[in-house]
Amino acid sequence: MHIYSHALYYFFLYTSSVENYTFAFSLMGQNKVKVPQAVLDGIEAVRLSGKTNMLDCAAVIYWASQLDEHETVIWMHDNSKLYASVLFGDYEVA
Repeated sequence: MHIYSHALYYFFLYTSSVENYTFAFSLMGQNKVKVPQAVLDGIEAVRLSGKTNMLDCAAVIYWASQLDEHETVIWMHDNSKLYASVLFGDYEVA
């Protein structure tokens, strides 16, 4: 069984924009997504808050804004199709 199979099931179960995440998974393993450290720190702050399921991109953006992680909000809004790659570790720090 592929390592992502269970994660993919829950990812698609809890997301409203399947096209975005299908696109992101098609990129996995090809070119790593470049993500600024401040964005990763913001995503981690949301995760540590425990306020939302990290697979819910819109909720992560909302909670990042509530935690004043503005760079994270902007990056996620502009790069929503790449967020899945970040979640599953297919990124490098820019």
